[in-house]
Amino acid sequence: MRTISNFERNIEKGIDWVINNYDYFDPYQRKENYPEHISKKSFAEITLIVFAAKKVEKHLNSVLLNKIEFLSTQILKTLKSPQLYMGIFKNERSFKPMEVALLIMLKLHPEDELLNKIVLKAFYSGLFDPCVASAFRHYEVKSFLEMNKLIEFDNKEKISLAKQSILGKRQLNLVNMTRLEEYELTHILFYLTEWEKINANQIIMELGVNTIQELVLYLTGKNLLLKNNDLLAELVMNMVHLNVAHPLLDQSINTLCEGQREDGVFEAASYTYQRALVESTTLRSLVDRDRDVVLNYHTTFVSIAALLTYYLN
Repeated sequence: MRTISNFERNIEKGIDWVINNYDYFDPYQRKENYPEHISKKSFAEITLIVFAAKKVEKHLNSVLLNKIEFLSTQILKTLKSPQLYMGIFKNERSFKPMEVALLIMLKLHPEDELLNKIVLKAFYSGLFDPCVASAFRHYEVKSFLEMNKLIEFDNKEKISLAKQSILGKRQLNLVNMTRLEEYELTHILFYLTEWEKINANQIIMELGVNTIQELVLYLTGKNLLLKNNDLLAELVMNMVHLNVAHPLLDQSINTLCEGQREDGVFEAASYTYQRALVESTTLRSLVDRDRDVVLNYHTTFVSIAALLTYYLN
């Protein structure tokens, strides 16, 4: 079993890579030919690293804390830049997916006056209103708004929305679930557990906690076999949050650490993006380093978050 002290270096290397490549993830430090939508998406997702770290900060050494604080400061600078303020209020479509980043960082920095003003203006302008039909995306926005006390989101509505997601399907074909369906499952569980280790709260109980735990265990084993470290990292967080005690958890942590490159990147499985490489003119046109960031940033982000979340175990 890998102990927490053994993988602190894995987290440090990963965060170093994120910091050193921050200009890829800041949508206002545009790199030539680098896809803008990837910058925005990755910027929203990078905030989950500091969000996960905040929940376990008492366990982190001073080196890790300093690196995470530096990353948090960089994110705040981006969020409070004039480009963001002018952009989201001149072009509402540019608000997605920056909303997640704003709400997460406001939760972490509720005293920040400018951040409060930006979020409140966006809220009263209706920019947080869901614009897609997906139940779990509705749940995502509502959960982050509730987290910042901007709306009430009661258990009845939470259960209703959760039942409209993939968790509400009468029968799940576990063998043939698509990767998109698996991602939807991992994300709805993040929101249902509120990113914390729980002892089966009311909502999870009503949805069938034992069934959900078994489902997560099955998918964890499946993605270990498939070597899909991207989904595996998300399932690790689900296992911790759902209080699933099983040897697969430690095995998954070890697998993630073993898949880390010396430069800090947690590599995605090549088969998960081979089709995209064939079909995407944008990806093929990128220089090698830019393409490497596009293909591996998400696995790196969620692996760092998974290792941090493991401290809750």
